[in-house]
Amino acid sequence: MNSVYHIIVRRLSTQQNHYKLVIIGSGCGGLACASKFAKKLPKDNIAIIDKTEIHTYQPGWTLVGAGLKTAEEVEKPQTQCIPSNTTWIQSNANQVEPEKNHVQLDNGRKITYDYLIVAAGMQVNFNKIKGAIDALDNDPQHVVSIYTRKYVTNVYNALNNLRAGNAIFTFPATTIKCPGAPQKIMYLAEDLFRKNNVRDKITVTYNTSLPVIFGVKKYAAALMEVVKKRNIQLNTRLNLVEVRKDSKEAIFENLDQPGTMKTFKVNR
Repeated sequence: MNSVYHIIVRRLSTQQNHYKLVIIGSGCGGLACASKFAKKLPKDNIAIIDKTEIHTYQPGWTLVGAGLKTAEEVEKPQTQCIPSNTTWIQSNANQVEPEKNHVQLDNGRKITYDYLIVAAGMQVNFNKIKGAIDALDNDPQHVVSIYTRKYVTNVYNALNNLRAGNAIFTFPATTIKCPGAPQKIMYLAEDLFRKNNVRDKITVTYNTSLPVIFGVKKYAAALMEVVKKRNIQLNTRLNLVEVRKDSKEAIFENLDQPGTMKTFKVNR
């Protein structure tokens, strides 16, 4: 309790504006860096900039989607995660001026640094897929995602209630957090279908934008054996571009033939 109180007081009262090391972002990457350098630098040398009060262990979202964890079980108050000899500046960074070693905060304050680590994470843009947000918001029985806190809590119910049809898992043509996550949730879902005694009634499909099942050759060979053993349909160079909620269809573009689309029914 004392350590938590100490962090809270330092967070609210600090007016220091220069730090040896400034870290933007308090997710897994930012905190890993903070923890490492906090052991090497004296007190008051590291600042972590992030407004978020709850730390989410996002790799745990695959487990939430599979019903093995609740969303709350992969979350902690940020005060329990920030290393005790660092300073938490509870604001967002609006602008970085590298030529001046400045970080501009959303409240107008400027923080200067000797070294800067940017670990702000990635923004998930569902709006880049036509119809995706509408389907995620209004048809969570058929269209789900493990990539945000808002939608991950719908995943297990959708998978557990599926009794027959098509289960389609996708890997987009953009950079994403953890390229293994789409396959992780797929394998967990496939196992759930077996436990529910409905696997023989469900076609499991993995549509990836990549030319191979995984970008690392060593693991790709092993994963090919897994999909064969589990009778998973693998399609490469397909990128999800549209979700049609009303007709229960997912539209994929063939990246080797731009403009050529392939339609998959979400269920049969």
